[in-house]
Amino acid sequence: KAFFGPAGHVPGAFYAIIKANEKNILFMGDVCWHHQEVVAGSEIPDDIPDSWLPDIIAITDLTGVAESTSDYELEESRMVEYVLKALGEGKKIIIPAFAIARGQNVVQRLKKAGISNIYVDGSIKEYFKIFEQTRWSPKDKEVSCQGINFINGRQERKDLLAQNQPIVVVTTAGMGDGGPVRYWMEEGLEREDFAFVGVGYATPESTLGKLYNILEKRKKNPDKKMRVKIEDDRTGKTQRYWVTADLAKFRLSGHGGLGELTQMCEKIVQRRNGKKMLAIGLTHGNRRSKAKASIFLSDYAETVYYGDPGMIFSVN
Repeated sequence: KAFFGPAGHVPGAFYAIIKANEKNILFMGDVCWHHQEVVAGSEIPDDIPDSWLPDIIAITDLTGVAESTSDYELEESRMVEYVLKALGEGKKIIIPAFAIARGQNVVQRLKKAGISNIYVDGSIKEYFKIFEQTRWSPKDKEVSCQGINFINGRQERKDLLAQNQPIVVVTTAGMGDGGPVRYWMEEGLEREDFAFVGVGYATPESTLGKLYNILEKRKKNPDKKMRVKIEDDRTGKTQRYWVTADLAKFRLSGHGGLGELTQMCEKIVQRRNGKKMLAIGLTHGNRRSKAKASIFLSDYAETVYYGDPGMIFSVN
């Protein structure tokens, strides 16, 4: 038997509680408690009936463990303020975003701010259409493609660039590696009338991660010229670009913070009449995030274990 509930990470995302050996085992997956433009936040554990309260949490989301809670709305406002300012300066703003939910969140928020010259490139547009036509849960918000300009192919990108007008392009890939964003980087990194805006997590070795690194170095030494190395999967060659374009970063995460995860566990134990859970598995994070989470979550379970690849944990 199983119980399912909306997880708030992206439209359609859910958590699952599986009953095995008379134990309720919670598999969280990615969970987000704050509201986003395309999906409302999860209510876990408030939406779990008493008979399904977890004895074990087998999967946790430690992606946002560095934050206690989300400042999502503040970050959205900061992003809108930056985009409006950059448009006023005549810049072409390129926003790399993940195709599912992240790109739609950005576009919906910019539309809400009254920005009309928004273009969507890459597979973000396909999920836009899916979200507009299908709602899997009452938590999934209504999404509209109205007022959005979809880019279809390289020639349309070239034509748009030739118009030499201030625009916003929300495009894949989310970490700046491959996809349509490669065209915009090749054309715009060395131009002062471009701005590249990150809105989420990027690994240090990714292209967007490298730009984040340059952004931090610019804060200390604004006049220093820096280059970014981009590997081209199409040709296997490496190209270096002087980064003249403006750079910005905003944290529009679809994950909850450690404070919210801790509060969830506290609520579960309270509803279990103070009885600790049997175990909590720390997953979807690196070694450091698991170590930090274990300090806070060990109060709520008899055992806290690191859920590493290949690990087997008995629930007998």
